[in-house]
Amino acid sequence: MKAIAYQKFGNTDVLQRIEESKPSVQSNQVLVKVKAVSINPLDWKIRKGEMKLMSGSKFPKHTGVDFAGIIEETGSAVTNFKKGDEVFGAVKNTMKEGALAEYVAVPSALVWKKPVHINFCQAASIPVTGAAAVTALGKMGNINSGTKILVNGATGGFGMFLLQLLKQTGATVTAVTSTKAIDFANKWGANSVIDYTKENVLAQKNTYDIVIDLSGKWVMQMPNKS
Repeated sequence: MKAIAYQKFGNTDVLQRIEESKPSVQSNQVLVKVKAVSINPLDWKIRKGEMKLMSGSKFPKHTGVDFAGIIEETGSAVTNFKKGDEVFGAVKNTMKEGALAEYVAVPSALVWKKPVHINFCQAASIPVTGAAAVTALGKMGNINSGTKILVNGATGGFGMFLLQLLKQTGATVTAVTSTKAIDFANKWGANSVIDYTKENVLAQKNTYDIVIDLSGKWVMQMPNKS
């Protein structure tokens, strides 16, 4: 089968299309014919060597975590999936395995049935950023209609899911984004939107119960109150 791999750390020019054997399935795994893959910041950080303490420096390495596709084979212990099921999921070892291939073999616990109302590309965008958004929401504690939340970097992959989850809590959400993404922020559930290209959010006097910086650009700018 065809797969994407690389023999050294670097930019996208290190990626190569290679031929390798189709993976065989273990008893708890499913073999998925890949129809779509999404790429996250995690993928390029590994590829560029920014996470080599965790990924190691042995090559070749594969890339891509999220995928969507059709089950072609199931392991002997798998009872909740069958051949032909449309699914989405993530590879188990994000530092070594890769979804950018014609087939992936993964534990059935890391695969979910694809809703019929979304396509393979949409489904492949869910696992990493969707799980991160659910995790972040769980760490916020009790959120209700009286909670005021500010989300910076609200229209990236993470923010896309987080805004929709926050909307379901009834909280009042202010999204910080660029001019071109204002419509997305409104569509995904923001009660109000601040265009950072026109307003300095940190200079405003509004107060919030929770501030979430998904861009990572406020760390050095927040005032020290100690």
